[in-house]
Amino acid sequence: SNAIPFAGVSPKTSKRRNPGNRMKTIEMLKKAKEIADKKKKELAQRRSRPPSQILPLPQHIFQELEEKGWLEMLTSKGLEVEAGEAPNDAEAKWINLQISGDEEMVRAGVLRLMSIIVPPRAA
Repeated sequence: SNAIPFAGVSPKTSKRRNPGNRMKTIEMLKKAKEIADKKKKELAQRRSRPPSQILPLPQHIFQELEEKGWLEMLTSKGLEVEAGEAPNDAEAKWINLQISGDEEMVRAGVLRLMSIIVPPRAA
């Protein structure tokens, strides 16, 4: 993008040249460049990591998926599966299940787990 990121209030201009205005403009351009560089760096970091998705699950459902081998199925498809305890204040324990890998495989894996978790439709 060729736009300069907004870095603050533009300096006042007057008919008479004021050296202070010039310095403010230079400072704002430097700040804008720093912001643009920071955003580029963050984007590069995001692109370097494999896509992932977090699926919050109640602990009893997580244990059921683990016992039935669904999590092993995901790892056999080449996905990374990590479980971490979700921070919450409720009595029930929740697990954050993070699935990482190829973008299409992650999406398919999460959809498959969600279809397993959802109870069947009542007829």
